[in-house]
Amino acid sequence: MMTAYIVITLMSLLFPTSNQPDVLRYVSWNEFYHHMLAKGEVEEVIVRPELDLVTIYLHDNAIIKGRKAEHKTFHMNIVDVEHFEEKLRMAEKSLGIQADAGIPLVYERNQESTWLLLASLIAVALMILLMFRSGTIKTPQAMDFFTQMSRARFPTIVDPFRTGVVGKGTFRF
Repeated sequence: MMTAYIVITLMSLLFPTSNQPDVLRYVSWNEFYHHMLAKGEVEEVIVRPELDLVTIYLHDNAIIKGRKAEHKTFHMNIVDVEHFEEKLRMAEKSLGIQADAGIPLVYERNQESTWLLLASLIAVALMILLMFRSGTIKTPQAMDFFTQMSRARFPTIVDPFRTGVVGKGTFRF
């Protein structure tokens, strides 16, 4: 029962549920440029460098291709993250958008994967510890060093200059 609980916990840590909908709406640069940016419908752009992904947030009641947009969030894959801001600012300039009225661009570096890895390693270590303690996993003889310690299997050295020696290898104080 405990093993099942640990496995379920481990799986929920490895594959967390996401708040994102099942269908992600991806657009190309041309769609973004002509149907969103040129029409003034973009509210904010978030760049995620580790994923090579841009998330585009539109204004409420945005009109895309002549119809009200059903979704406010779109995604776009990008090849060159380092030059994306430069490309976006050049596109805004070519559309006549002033520099002070440009689209807010946010770089989001998510450290969730690091914490997820750390939590997973801790969960695995706890699971192994519980299995050792419950007896599900037996320790190998090579690792079981301290329980094998007993008397020495070889003759002990007796100090001939000490007095009070009784028997082989024992001292009386």
